[in-house]
Amino acid sequence: MTRAQHIRLLLVGVALPALIGLAGSVVTLSLLPVLPDPVAVHWGTSGEPDGFGSPWILVALPLLSLGYAAFAFAVTRTARTEGISWSQRGVLATGAFLAVVVTAAGAGSAVLQAGLADATAAPSVLPLLSTAIVVGLLATVGAWFALPRHTATAAADPSARPVLDLAPTERAVWTRRVEPGRRVVGLVIGGIALAATAGAIVVWASAPLLSLVIWVGILALVIVAVTSTMFWTIRVDASGVDVRSALGAPRFHYPIEKLAGATVTEINPTRDFGGWGIRAGGGRRTGIVVRAGGAIELRRVDDRSLVVTVDDAEQGAALVNALIARSAGRIQ
Repeated sequence: MTRAQHIRLLLVGVALPALIGLAGSVVTLSLLPVLPDPVAVHWGTSGEPDGFGSPWILVALPLLSLGYAAFAFAVTRTARTEGISWSQRGVLATGAFLAVVVTAAGAGSAVLQAGLADATAAPSVLPLLSTAIVVGLLATVGAWFALPRHTATAAADPSARPVLDLAPTERAVWTRRVEPGRRVVGLVIGGIALAATAGAIVVWASAPLLSLVIWVGILALVIVAVTSTMFWTIRVDASGVDVRSALGAPRFHYPIEKLAGATVTEINPTRDFGGWGIRAGGGRRTGIVVRAGGAIELRRVDDRSLVVTVDDAEQGAALVNALIARSAGRIQ
């Protein structure tokens, strides 16, 4: 990537959402003297305000885009030397949408309530947010095309595929657990525990019992989602390749005759797939990405592929290729 392209990437993907958020907070700050206290911070489906809080909430809301800008900057830390992937380009373009929407929610709400003596008289924010969503989507499309083109994923060299020395009648099975490192597991567990405790205290102190029950239900869904996308088992045998979540679903199963080959690749989660979990990447790739490092890439006969980050990926790929060769009659 050239220096000019890198500057354009930083301006569109990082600086743009940050500046939109900062501008929204500055506008809200300038309106603080004429805002009611408390202000409306939530509207019901009828368009009437039904939640109130400090005006500073509206000041802080647009600043969420700064956090996303920091994340976007971290995602592109290798862009100058390696370019950006399809997933990274998507992450950067999405920042414009987020910035427009949260700025409209904060600064827009402040503009609607400026000069009111009582926030209960605030007009509905729904038309404003609907407009912001449309503008945000248009901004994301514009950002996508303004960003430098993503680098296409290089196709694996078929001659570099490892092959296990497997006798015609020999049986072999390769199985591994697919899971994040201990540090990541600790951070996930700690984050869920912290969110559960803080959320339960807030809900219990300020809301009816039903809200607490709903909060527990949401938390349970989060735990299920994390477990089903971050902990897997992969198995290779004569019947094919089976990749199964710790909960049994989702599951990916590919019979040997549906596979064209397997290779070993190095995966950077943010560069190649835009994050962790079950992800879609460029080059018709689906990823089960739980950490950075070595991965097995299973290429199907329809030219789609599944990438799984796993230890001992070379041994697994070698067995897959040996089974494909035996199925095709190339091992006598």
